[in-house]
Amino acid sequence: MAFNIQEIQATINRYGGNLRTSHFDVAITAPQALLTTLTSGDNGMPTRDLVFFAEAAELPGVSLQTSEIKHSGYGLIDKRPYKSNFVDTNIRFAEDANAKTINFFQTWVDEIANFSDRTNGSRDQMRYPDEYQTTIEVTRYDPSGNKVLVCSIYRASQITVAPVTLDWATQNEISKFTVTFGYESWKTSK
Repeated sequence: MAFNIQEIQATINRYGGNLRTSHFDVAITAPQALLTTLTSGDNGMPTRDLVFFAEAAELPGVSLQTSEIKHSGYGLIDKRPYKSNFVDTNIRFAEDANAKTINFFQTWVDEIANFSDRTNGSRDQMRYPDEYQTTIEVTRYDPSGNKVLVCSIYRASQITVAPVTLDWATQNEISKFTVTFGYESWKTSK
């Protein structure tokens, strides 16, 4: 088959063109046990507002662990999957002027691990997963704003809140931070 740019363009256009990476939003449901702590009071932020600060997101990845099988004990090797491994996913957030965005995630991770409590020997006592895991939905849109894909990430929890870099030389830049989430499973739908 000869290279034909018109055929390539016609095929892509038949499917509505290419999807843009910039047309998305991220919805995080606050874990039920932490709902009041994370979303109310002077330091709280309603999760519906986090959508406006999610600047970049990754759709989850997966890899399959395989075993090498030799039929009849010799010959060609056939790789057979036996387990799925999910790759941690990152979401980058811009900080608001009152630092409520970063406080939301720092409070959440502290509620998981209780690392800031220095009394009664309760430091690093982990909560039960049902108390801190949640669902995250990353929704993608076409250029007209129509929903084309929803990726639901189930039983997600933070495993890293990255350090925030502060720098006198970057006077006009917005402060940003990345949160890495581990999760149990994910599913895409329309």
